[in-house]
Amino acid sequence: MNSLKALRIYVYGRVQRIGFRRYVADLAQEMGLKGYVRNLSNGSVEILVQGNEGKLKKFMEMIKNPPLGNVRQVKVKETIVQKELKEFKTIYGELAEELQEGFGAMQEIFMKYWHEFRDFRGDFRDYRQEFRD
Repeated sequence: MNSLKALRIYVYGRVQRIGFRRYVADLAQEMGLKGYVRNLSNGSVEILVQGNEGKLKKFMEMIKNPPLGNVRQVKVKETIVQKELKEFKTIYGELAEELQEGFGAMQEIFMKYWHEFRDFRGDFRDYRQEFRD
């Protein structure tokens, strides 16, 4: 159960420009897993991850339900363990893509809060009229 395994994972859905790679990298690093995460040109995310079977199983469960975005499909292939991997890292794209990623993640968080609080707008007093004089 604790033998070293490596998985190549492809995640499909709304997983780019929302901070999904950061979530995956933080999760893998916290769990002591090795590998990388990167965006692919088709809108999916590729993850190469290795560690013991128990941690990989928990990791797989957690990436299917990220705090932001929406995972529609996950494809997993077992692959060869790469003993030279010493950490888990994010492979970054071109600067323009990374800027869009950062702004997209901020927008995703803003919209989540906006949707959460918009139903409470009537509960707050409107001060606009007081400042018009």
